[in-house]
Amino acid sequence: MNMQYSHIQNIRSEFGLKDKDTSKPDRTKECLQEALKKLSEGLYSKKTHFLLELIQNAEDNEYSKEPRLKIKLLKKDPTGTCQSDGAILIQNNEKGFTEENMDALCALGKTTKTKISGYIGEKGIGFKSVFVITTSPYIFSKGYYVRFPEKIKHLDLGYIIPEWVEEIPKIVDTSQTNIILPLDKADKMDFKSISNMMREFTPETILFLNKLTTLNLTIEDEYNIEITKVTNKDNLVTLIRKGLDGEKEIDESDSYLLYSKTYKIPSDLEETERKGINDSTISLAFPVNKRINQCALYAYLPVWDNTGLPFIINADFLLTSSRTDVYEEKEWNFWLRDQIVDLFISALDDMVKNPAYIYRVLNYIPLHTDNKFLSPMIDCILSKLKDKYIIATEPDNKLVQPKDAHKSFKFRNLLDRKIYPEALINNRLIRQEIQEQSLSKVWDKLGIKSLDRDVKIACFKDKKWIGKHNFEWILESYAYLKEEKFEKEILRECPIVPIKTNNGHRYSCDKEQPIYFECSSEDLEILAECSEYIRQPIAFICDDLLELIKEKDELQKWMTDFLCVYPYSITNYAVDVLNWFNKDFNTLSDEYIVSVTKFIIENKHKDTTLENLPILLINSERIILQEIKNQKNKQLVSPIGYDYETGWQNIFVTEEDRQHLIILSDTYLKLQNGLERFLDAIGATKYPLLRVETISAYVNYTMNKSISNQYEINAIKSAALYSSERSIYDIYIERKVCPSSIKEEPNVLLCNSLINWLKGLSRISYHNYTRLSSYLSSIVYYFYYVTKNDYFDSDLLIYLKKSPWLSTTKGYNIPRETFVKNDEIEEILGDLVPYTKDDLHKDVLDLLKINTSITTDKLITLLLYYSDQNEDKQELIEKLYSLLYYRLQNSRQDDIEKQTKSLIEKKSILVNSDETLWAYPNECIWQDRRDLFSDRFHYIGKLYPKLKDFFIKYLRVKEDVDDTHYATLWLKNQESTDIQENEIKKTMLQIMINLNNFFKRNDNNQDKPLWLSEFKQKAQIYTENKRFVPPNKVFIPNDGKLKMIFKDTLDFTWIPETKNYNDFSELFSFLEVKLIKESVAINIINTTNLSESSEPEYLTVATKKIIANWLKEKDEKKYLELEKNGTIECLFNTMELNANEIMLRYSIGSIYKDCPSECFWDVGKNRLLLTSEVSKRHIADSLARELSTGTNYDEIKTFIEAKLCYSEQDLKYMLEEDNKSISPKIEDFFYSGRQISVSEIAYSEEKCNTLETISKETDNAIDKIPSQQIGQNQAVSKIDTYKGQDSINDISTTESKQEATISEYNNKELNSAKNYTTTAIEEADKENINKKNSVKLTEYIFKTFNSIDKPMDEYANYSKRDKVYDPERRFEKEYESNLYNLKLKNNFPDRKRLIPQKLTEPTNELTKKSLQDWYAGKCQICGCDNNFIQSNGKPFFIIHYIIERSIDISSDNTGNALCLCANHFAQMIYGPISAADINEQFSQLSCDGKQEIKFNLCGEEVILKFHKEHIIAIQAYFAALNGL
Repeated sequence: MNMQYSHIQNIRSEFGLKDKDTSKPDRTKECLQEALKKLSEGLYSKKTHFLLELIQNAEDNEYSKEPRLKIKLLKKDPTGTCQSDGAILIQNNEKGFTEENMDALCALGKTTKTKISGYIGEKGIGFKSVFVITTSPYIFSKGYYVRFPEKIKHLDLGYIIPEWVEEIPKIVDTSQTNIILPLDKADKMDFKSISNMMREFTPETILFLNKLTTLNLTIEDEYNIEITKVTNKDNLVTLIRKGLDGEKEIDESDSYLLYSKTYKIPSDLEETERKGINDSTISLAFPVNKRINQCALYAYLPVWDNTGLPFIINADFLLTSSRTDVYEEKEWNFWLRDQIVDLFISALDDMVKNPAYIYRVLNYIPLHTDNKFLSPMIDCILSKLKDKYIIATEPDNKLVQPKDAHKSFKFRNLLDRKIYPEALINNRLIRQEIQEQSLSKVWDKLGIKSLDRDVKIACFKDKKWIGKHNFEWILESYAYLKEEKFEKEILRECPIVPIKTNNGHRYSCDKEQPIYFECSSEDLEILAECSEYIRQPIAFICDDLLELIKEKDELQKWMTDFLCVYPYSITNYAVDVLNWFNKDFNTLSDEYIVSVTKFIIENKHKDTTLENLPILLINSERIILQEIKNQKNKQLVSPIGYDYETGWQNIFVTEEDRQHLIILSDTYLKLQNGLERFLDAIGATKYPLLRVETISAYVNYTMNKSISNQYEINAIKSAALYSSERSIYDIYIERKVCPSSIKEEPNVLLCNSLINWLKGLSRISYHNYTRLSSYLSSIVYYFYYVTKNDYFDSDLLIYLKKSPWLSTTKGYNIPRETFVKNDEIEEILGDLVPYTKDDLHKDVLDLLKINTSITTDKLITLLLYYSDQNEDKQELIEKLYSLLYYRLQNSRQDDIEKQTKSLIEKKSILVNSDETLWAYPNECIWQDRRDLFSDRFHYIGKLYPKLKDFFIKYLRVKEDVDDTHYATLWLKNQESTDIQENEIKKTMLQIMINLNNFFKRNDNNQDKPLWLSEFKQKAQIYTENKRFVPPNKVFIPNDGKLKMIFKDTLDFTWIPETKNYNDFSELFSFLEVKLIKESVAINIINTTNLSESSEPEYLTVATKKIIANWLKEKDEKKYLELEKNGTIECLFNTMELNANEIMLRYSIGSIYKDCPSECFWDVGKNRLLLTSEVSKRHIADSLARELSTGTNYDEIKTFIEAKLCYSEQDLKYMLEEDNKSISPKIEDFFYSGRQISVSEIAYSEEKCNTLETISKETDNAIDKIPSQQIGQNQAVSKIDTYKGQDSINDISTTESKQEATISEYNNKELNSAKNYTTTAIEEADKENINKKNSVKLTEYIFKTFNSIDKPMDEYANYSKRDKVYDPERRFEKEYESNLYNLKLKNNFPDRKRLIPQKLTEPTNELTKKSLQDWYAGKCQICGCDNNFIQSNGKPFFIIHYIIERSIDISSDNTGNALCLCANHFAQMIYGPISAADINEQFSQLSCDGKQEIKFNLCGEEVILKFHKEHIIAIQAYFAALNGL
């Protein structure tokens, strides 16, 4: 055996495959882990990669001759491997395998190749990639005949352990290295797949290889291609692909510009896998004749198939183990990427120097890649290229930077490199060859811009360049300029129009002189005539060009519109003259200017604008018309010498009047008949508008500055009313300033000029579609959401309307009083009115209100005008009344009401009285009633005897005085200050009688007249103090005694001696005058020595029955009211008490009087107090005060006085005599319970006085007494005056001293002998009570201390779950319940009373149950659960009310109750308690928020907690209170 065989056996023995051990260490374990790791990382990541690894190995091999590599796909496996689908044969003419090479194959991760220039491989596993297609690769090289099984039995390891091959296949060429790969992994890579792979193999694979220049790819009997790399000069490399593909012959080649550069590795760049390497070479290949948008990245062999860049990259990148990807995070790779940018720039610098590639360089500039690793290169490349001279330009290939290069498409078509415009030498165009490549995105990125429009214009202004072209080129230029839409102002300065000259033609433009297409002989004659005063040169287009465009109408039109080449006409020539005139007018005389102006005006086209026309002004000033129009608020007006008699100069007289006018020179008067045409042409007016001045309206108004008239003030006020506070100071006025001439006396010149001026303004307004008044009205501007404006009369318009300036048949008159003369008016009015002398337009007539007809509306307007002016024209006015009467008789009723409305509402009747000339219709009466009303009315019957129907029927003048007049007279009386007392009383008597009768008649009438509400609002009452006083401060003296008491402090209605107040009851009722008797409150302030009468002397039982029965018979309704309010009950229970003195307080509002009295019926205490001076009349008066209902007081008083002191016998006789009986209801009512004895009342009175004394010392204690029981049997509760507030925070009770009074007793309470109000009374009465109850005492005591106990309630400790499922619904139910209860309750009492109550008195069962459910009887403060169980099995707790029950009978409900233990209940009653913010805390209670309140109780802070349903109940209760 040879040494190669021995070498293989030694390797195997190192893996433990010999029977006996050797001296070398076992390498199995050493290599196993490394092999598995490397293979698992990259072996099968890309199935096609094994071919590239074989090519890499061939490149790294050593050669003694020209390297060649052949890869052949065999249909039959020459090794005979089981299940093989053919094989791959690789033959390479390298030197052959050495022992080191074989050791490297058998040790994964190791290699004989050091990483120096020229070697690609570095992983140590390149050859192992073949295991992707085979289980047993064969190698035959330089005496080595081995195969590498994928798996060795007993070792479970393969890939790296060789086996010797005894039989060499015939196909093996032993002079070369042969590798055979049996295809026995068909499931992973079969024959067809490898066949396709080889067909798709790219020639670029060998582009960057240094050794291999030829690669042969063969598929047995199907495919045989050889790829050869040929290197030429100038960096050009060609890849030739030649051979057969089946029967198809292949002969292709692709060329690349290949640039390589070796870079020194930075000293600070450390990379383990490149240790010892000092430099690295990078290559870029630029496709020359191949698509360039799908280039790959190589690490000598392809890594990424497509980078998206237009060039191929090759560099010594660090790759993953599979060689399919670049380590993108490695600093080494970053450094290589940065050098690529440098190499690229160098390559392009070289390319642009080569004429063959100078136009291709832009194709290689990258714009985009989806590869994140390569993407940063693009911006770097583009940035560097912007400073490089790489762009070839016209016409000489000069290289410029991108910023200095320009692109152009259509304009380029006009260029010839032999004839080049000067403008393009400094503004370079890119070469046509570059522009044809359509690389617009590259141009944009580099900053290559389109050729500027100004440069193109400069070219067309280059006469030298233009002149080198023929007329066909000129037409092409016109087409280009037209398509690109160059502006007229630019083109008229470009000399691109050939014009005739004596020697042929030259190029010119409109700027140099006007140009026309052609001219007739007649036109030439006209031009010759004008040449004396017109120096404008003229030119005509060249005949040859004219011939070319003769039938091209569209082109001719464009030349006219943009090149200003016109068909010749006198109107067009006038325009050119105007343009010349505009330039040279300052060199001409005034007369010359007028002559030229005349020519222009007479010959110009109607649409020609004259903005550039020079204008002569007064004082020889010269100006262009456009400059005049640019002056805001200025008007150009006719010369002063024009229309001297009626011209504007007679109105605008002073310099101040004319400061807004620009006045034409009188030189223009030489135009004579042509002056009017001239004025119209230049927009000069003979009727200038008023000067406008703008002022800050509101500031001036508030400071009383610069305010013109009342109209202006009203306009400012109105604007201020609508403006917001912030914008009020933005109000401003555009005021039309009145000319100073108006202030002078009217004269013929002024009046005629005003008429002429108004006529002219009327025509102007008509043509401008606006109102004539807008020229004469001032305007106020203000802001209300948007800027708004209102018009109002200026000073001049006021003058024109209201001053006598208009020349008429009766001299100077006010326009409104003037008529336009026509047959109708003259026939009716004759010479009574003035007529206009001038024929005025309707707008002027309407503005000045000149009467043009006599319609009904016009008659009414005229009448009201004379009234406003206070005119006394009796004959004319009566004529107008007669005419109006005639017209109204023939009108419809609807029209009559509309037309006469203003006459009725205003002063429309001429009365010619001493005080006034005109009066309102309601101030007039037809009949003369001076005897009663004196001069209160105007009596017009004698003034207009023939027009009675007119005034009564249409102006609603009363034929005689009526209720309205009485009311009017009443109001006049109260306003007058100089009427005598007797006269007032006389008229007031008649007025009061008539008006009272009116109210009697209309008592039930629902439709009240309109005057009634105003009368009620304004009317005052005539009083006994001889003055008129508002009704609410006057009283009807229906009580003589009260009148005497208050005579010095109150006003009483004046009532004639022959009348009483009942005669005017309806009138006083309507005016709501109060009766003194009903208005005065009477209270006892002191009584002395009260003593009881053994039996009633005056108010006997019989008397009471008689009074009650009589009241019932008299008026059942009023009796029921007395019964309902408790007065009848008080009458039955009243007892007589004797007193030495009775002192009463009579009060009305804050006014009171203290007076002694003989008698007083104290209804509240059921007692009739009498002194020794009392009489029946006194008693009857006192009783009648309480029993009467206002109007029946005297009747009741008289009846009671007659029935006092009646005995039962007297009653019997009376009933028999009158054949009557006492009502059974009264009998039942009277005997339904016993009456309180006199002794009881006296005793109670004494005790009350005692309590009043005690209360002064114990105010605080009494104030704390609540409505709940606090003692064993009874407690004192209080009723305070209720003060309703708007919210829960404001509901409170007023704490004050208690006035001890007797509570309201009913028969049931009296029968059960309830105890009196205070503990003091209770103790004093104890003996009397014991006597009354001695029979029941033992039973009462037994029941008090012995209860019948029931077992404990099984639900005693149950508390309802603290949750509300529907708070809104619960609130609604609670609110409705509370609102219902509140509506049923009585009004809160207005006095504080002490009412006895028992602790055990039942409360609302719902209140008890709710508190039990919510808190299980536990205190809301302490939550203690040791409350005792009552005898009924329920836990004991005390209900404490937030608002005391004595205040409000509806307060006994869940929304007002608290659940407390006895201890905290007592503390709440007797202990000190404070909480300043208690109302706020209550308002903050919420189911979802705060559920407790805090306050200080007996010196400690306590917390009152609430159930959610309880909170809703509280909120609902207080809401219902507020709802009322």
